[in-house]
Amino acid sequence: MAEFIDMFVIGEGELPLDNLLRIIRDNPRQDRRSFFAEAVKIPGIYVPTLYDVEYDENGYIKKVFALQDAPVPVERQVLKESPEFASSVIITPKTEFSDMFLTELCRGCPFSCGFCCVSLHNKPYRCAEYKDIINSINMALNYTEKIGLVGAAAGSYPRLAEILDFIKKKGGQVGFSSLRADVLSPGIIGTLKELGQSVLTIAPETGSATLRQRINKTMTDESIYNTVENALSSGFKNLRIYLMLGIPSETDRDVEETVEMLKKIGEAAKITGAKVTASVNQFVPKPGTTLESASLAREEVILHRLRLLKEPFYKNLPVEFKVESTKEALVQAFLASAHRGWSHYLLENYNKSASKFASYIKKLIKTDQSAESLLFNKDARINKFPWKIISGR
Repeated sequence: MAEFIDMFVIGEGELPLDNLLRIIRDNPRQDRRSFFAEAVKIPGIYVPTLYDVEYDENGYIKKVFALQDAPVPVERQVLKESPEFASSVIITPKTEFSDMFLTELCRGCPFSCGFCCVSLHNKPYRCAEYKDIINSINMALNYTEKIGLVGAAAGSYPRLAEILDFIKKKGGQVGFSSLRADVLSPGIIGTLKELGQSVLTIAPETGSATLRQRINKTMTDESIYNTVENALSSGFKNLRIYLMLGIPSETDRDVEETVEMLKKIGEAAKITGAKVTASVNQFVPKPGTTLESASLAREEVILHRLRLLKEPFYKNLPVEFKVESTKEALVQAFLASAHRGWSHYLLENYNKSASKFASYIKKLIKTDQSAESLLFNKDARINKFPWKIISGR
């Protein structure tokens, strides 16, 4: 994106934005070059035109030329103390979350899953003050019944049960942006059902306990099955299980263990008439995570393991599958790995046909060694990936 964006604010906006807006206010008529020269002095501001980057034949950074004392790397800005957490200012039916009041419960995540950007980019885990959350919800219930609690690890909020009880007593409903169900007590799971939550999501990623340990997914088999049991006994009729294929060091045996896990969940759901949906995505290495140097699994490997995963369920248990296409995963992986040298190639071919975008990327991989290298043959010993101009932590 460096070729298309004038300026990035890297990290949380509260720290850099005040100073950035001050520069704009104090010098409203300054030219762009002068503005960029001043803005780049603010920690967390990345102005791509002030950098010239040279890459080697495998796509790694060879050298960075910074102009006008621009910093290398640009440091991501994260508030260490609790920020002023955000809440909706406008409630309207004409939004994606129709007539819902959104309030920020927490930032960051107390877990450190190796594939996740949020837990590693947004440390430390910070929670809003309980009284502020209650006050904002109490005000919002004068206008709407629907309350959305926002946060990557909302289920870990220390006083979540009290917040849910308050909403329940006030006659409200609740929704979450993300919820790690294995950390929830049976009482909270039951309250969620009473508050209108129709689907409970569990994200073990894989049925292999060994593989979960390798990606630092601290979720045990026991916690998975206990959560399923608690959800079903609370009356949930829809369970969603998030899974990944192509995790580094994954084998066919790991996939077979995932099948065994889904069979147990499916058998339990069948007794209560509940439906299980397995949402399957391909692992995509993301910049700044502990697995950023992992390679993307080849398409043929993913399709083979997808067959291993789905075949046992064709005729039997109530387990349905929603699978991300390998094309979507390829596009996602390429955009996460690409350096600025490919920008205009991508734009040109996207303008030709957005629906054939993945095909153009495949074509580039066949002809460009650096594209092949950064996607499928990463060298974990080299730390100069294209995104290292930005400090991930």
